[in-house]
Amino acid sequence: MRRTTLLWAAVVLVAGVFGWADVRQRARLDRGTRYHRTDFTVYQAAALALRTGEDPYEARSPRGYRYLYPPLLAVLLMPVAGWASQDAAVLFYALSVAALASAAVGTMRVAGVRATVLAGIVCAPFFVQTLQRGQVTILLLALQVGALTLLVRGRPAGAGLALGIGGALRLTPLLPGAALVAGAIALGRGGRATVGRVAGGLAAGLVLGLVVVPVAALGPSQAAEVSGTWVRMTTEVYGPKMRELDEDAINEYRFKNQAPRRVFATYAGWATGATFEKEQPALAPGVRHAVDAAAGVVAAAACLLALLLGWRRLRDPAAPGFAAAFGAVVLLPVLATRYTWPTHYVMALPALALAIAGSTRAGAIVFAAGTALFYAAHAAALEPLGAAGPLLAGCMVLLVALIRRTLLGSAWPGPEPRPDAPPAISSA
Repeated sequence: MRRTTLLWAAVVLVAGVFGWADVRQRARLDRGTRYHRTDFTVYQAAALALRTGEDPYEARSPRGYRYLYPPLLAVLLMPVAGWASQDAAVLFYALSVAALASAAVGTMRVAGVRATVLAGIVCAPFFVQTLQRGQVTILLLALQVGALTLLVRGRPAGAGLALGIGGALRLTPLLPGAALVAGAIALGRGGRATVGRVAGGLAAGLVLGLVVVPVAALGPSQAAEVSGTWVRMTTEVYGPKMRELDEDAINEYRFKNQAPRRVFATYAGWATGATFEKEQPALAPGVRHAVDAAAGVVAAAACLLALLLGWRRLRDPAAPGFAAAFGAVVLLPVLATRYTWPTHYVMALPALALAIAGSTRAGAIVFAAGTALFYAAHAAALEPLGAAGPLLAGCMVLLVALIRRTLLGSAWPGPEPRPDAPPAISSA
């Protein structure tokens, strides 16, 4: 008991020192934008715009970045919109640390302590960057792991609510929600109650995050206007014509973006001998359309795989492979988004831990190797290696191994299901 207390005290001390000496310093504005290395002020600028009645999607951070998420996060940060940026960033950091601890504990319950620790070591660079930059992805991870924990405990409505709230912060948690609904539908008549519980929880979370909270904070008129602007912005950035993000001071073609579209574009540039400016290849229109089509195919395949996993394996929380299938679905959205920075790969924690605990250690090793190569590419001489997409490749290998084992395997080694777990999701 004493050792555990000392360990937690050491963790809290290290987290506190890191938050004060690193996170807080990054968020300061008095040293100029050269030293201002946080994304948190993007959210804070949007929150301040909401407080003053301005458009949060036209607000810019000191580094020129623009807010792109649904309104909920900016609304929730309105109370600290007028704080000094470094103080607000430290508060958000503390919440993120608590969320990371929650996600780690939840993952340990389904994958075991050893596997979670090993996965955490591999994912540590993603966690550090996310905490440094004040990104929201750790909060999303905690909500999704929390949903898994609720499912194992036989509470599908609570799981749906957690995923709905996550979807109101950023849309990607809705994919696990849809997969859960598919799994409940696959149960047939016996799953009707669960379909209602999961779908009802999802709907409640979305209504709460996208309607109730914004209306309560902004009033119906401003809330409707802001939500409409978000829909238009999302359509411009992710729609068929896809406005270039470089206009918003974001270099989409930086090697740190390990998304399929960027990697495909880089390979197309190399193959066609295109010139590169700010790492962006000058592709012919036909080649660019082919790159966009290929990225669209990958995104569609990721969504279809999530639904297939839901249909085949997300029926019974007590069944071997349920948690692994859910972990894979949580990670799949990194293949479906236009840009995937290292901070987005925090979603690999449950999938990687379950791969280590199960029979897909080869996939876990490849992912770890891809992560190592990606960070080695931060050295200027090795940047072409990073541009080749080692992190994306490692992630795809991990997902293929995990999905193959989950769909085709007859059993899933690892921690035994909780003895008090419900026999099936429909019995909750």
